[in-house]
Amino acid sequence: RSWCLFELLQTLIRVDQDGNSHPKERQAGFQGMHFCTASGIVSRGEASSEVSLRMGERISTLRLQDAKASSSPDKQTIDGLVETQMGGFCEINGKLRAHFASALAASREATLRKFEEIDSQLHRPTSGALRSRSLTDENADESASQRPSNSSSHCSSSSSSSNSSCSSSEPNDVTHTILP
Repeated sequence: RSWCLFELLQTLIRVDQDGNSHPKERQAGFQGMHFCTASGIVSRGEASSEVSLRMGERISTLRLQDAKASSSPDKQTIDGLVETQMGGFCEINGKLRAHFASALAASREATLRKFEEIDSQLHRPTSGALRSRSLTDENADESASQRPSNSSSHCSSSSSSSNSSCSSSEPNDVTHTILP
């Protein structure tokens, strides 16, 4: 829509003005351009990867000159502003793509940091995991001691590594693997 194009134009002009001004001269509260989704802001890595990638695919082929308006004079005025204030549609299309590329790169970095954090947590020594698991096991042991045992369980250790594994034939029980 042409009025969305107008808002984008005004935002890009303000981003350029703030980027070229001294920090004390910048307008308070303005934080630049953000690409927001229902799940969060792309540049912060909050938006899902699928949504971010779909947005990137769409923006990569978006032609802002094709924006429509219900009023022909509105479209002509806004298109004229793009020409005079931004230098034309090639320029504004390029700036939009550059801003989204920057947001996507920030999203990728934020997502990689999250993966690394989780990976690090998964590879921590298991002493903490064993402690938290033991509380659950104690509750399970109490409840197991109160019911008749008609199931079998099996624990084994691998001699080639220090991994151990336990399993039970109870339908709702979980197989645990403990790694050093």
